[in-house]
Amino acid sequence: MKVTSLVKRTSLDNAPAITKLDEVVDSKARKVFLFDASGSMGCQIASGYTSQYDWTPEVMEKIKGTLWEYRKEWELVKADPMTTLFADPTVLAAAELCFAEDGSIKSDEELQTIIVQQSWLGLFGVGINWAEHSEKPPSRMDVVRKLALEEILKRLNKYPDGPISVLKFNDQQEVLFADVSEIKTTLEDALRKLIPWGGTNILAAIKAALKLCRENPSEVGVYHLIIVSDGEDYAANEGIGEWVPILKQSGVVMDYIHIGDVCVNQGLKRACEALGGELVSVNSEKDFQDKFIEKVNRKLLGA
Repeated sequence: MKVTSLVKRTSLDNAPAITKLDEVVDSKARKVFLFDASGSMGCQIASGYTSQYDWTPEVMEKIKGTLWEYRKEWELVKADPMTTLFADPTVLAAAELCFAEDGSIKSDEELQTIIVQQSWLGLFGVGINWAEHSEKPPSRMDVVRKLALEEILKRLNKYPDGPISVLKFNDQQEVLFADVSEIKTTLEDALRKLIPWGGTNILAAIKAALKLCRENPSEVGVYHLIIVSDGEDYAANEGIGEWVPILKQSGVVMDYIHIGDVCVNQGLKRACEALGGELVSVNSEKDFQDKFIEKVNRKLLGA
């Protein structure tokens, strides 16, 4: 690759060679954001917000009593799978998420986080602690919309012509922006389309991103895929490893920001590491902000 063919010579005169190349790759590599818009992205992030609710001893005792009843229903379903057709999905989810492997109820702190995270406050009759409450805890999607807008705009201010693409996915895929010329005027409106529904198909999203990259090639042959998702995808876990050689050959660097502390996809974790990136798991707005900013701005030359 000839650096002088990518930027004006005058921009290289006063910088060390490695700095010139690093800056060129950073400014010319195509950033592709893949935002999960599946139904579970409507859940709240939970961490840091439990203090806003009224977890009195009486409330916690009532929650645990309800959970034991849910567990009985869950055990009936385990014994007779046919009853799944008639069971309440929320009851089954609570009976799985709120119990430890040994069959005991999780700690009060863990229960509180799960209940806020799953938006089960009304289900368990948990009220607001008005001494602590300041605002409704944001959903995962609320946080993604806010930070995506802020950080993509910052990057555009730094590299006005830097190639950026945005894609949303659930069980379907939709390109919100193919290139920067579209983002400048309609980014905020497009991010409003991130409405949680449906399932999660990460492999199909990566395939759609690669198609977009072929149609909008990077001048330096580097493509940085930043996947933001909270869902487990068994097909991706099992199949992504087969994609790694061709992704590497195609100049793809991949980072995966997993929202939540469950369903981390180990196959994607290994693929990211093989492609010069990493999988990070976040479960608070501050965690997500820190990791999102880090991934958007990290240098790609080493990878």
